[in-house]
Amino acid sequence: MPIPAVSPAIRSYLSSFGAIAIVLTSKGSLLALPNPTGYEAAWWVKKSEAGKLLDEARERGDVEASATRLGISATRHEIILLRTDKALARLDRILADAQRNAI
Repeated sequence: MPIPAVSPAIRSYLSSFGAIAIVLTSKGSLLALPNPTGYEAAWWVKKSEAGKLLDEARERGDVEASATRLGISATRHEIILLRTDKALARLDRILADAQRNAI
């Protein structure tokens, strides 16, 4: 099942931390993209490490094993969504509190 649409807020939040998705296409190719919507699977990594991970993962055929081998933190898309939703909810609460307490 392809990855459902990822909201602009989530993509913006992840981009602000320098993250990019390594995606698996339906044909088995690996690409680095800021939006994994519609792809088969995705792992989020630092943009600065994406090229190195892509090279290794294309050669080995396994993103997670390649990330481990290289010492790169690659987090599955589903996990990132849970974490990002929680973080954005916390930020929304902070902003709402600040607005309520504004002079």
